[in-house]
Amino acid sequence: INMLTATASKINGEFQEHIRLLMSSYGTFKKAPMKKVERSISKLENDYRQEQFPKSAKLLDLVRCSVTFNTVEQLRAGYDALIHHATTNGGTLELARVKNGLVNTEEHSGYRDIK
Repeated sequence: INMLTATASKINGEFQEHIRLLMSSYGTFKKAPMKKVERSISKLENDYRQEQFPKSAKLLDLVRCSVTFNTVEQLRAGYDALIHHATTNGGTLELARVKNGLVNTEEHSGYRDIK
């Protein structure tokens, strides 16, 4: 975990700037703090305890940010831009997973997100 956190710390600034430049024309970009070592260990011990070695490979959100959209149209345009960038930009950004919290409208009310 310490090595993973150190690597994340090295790329955090570049990641934040890259995503800010990419997404700011679609919504409001906000830098988020890096995931703390204690929280990473907790996730490994609880959420990923049944996973195969290396469990730390499941930790995908050590460097983080958010983009807030005012409309569904803005969200869709921002999402499409992010997917397009990740699939056509020669490896500067690779998506590992998308969690769509907008799909199950029966289970959720109020806040929804895509991670």
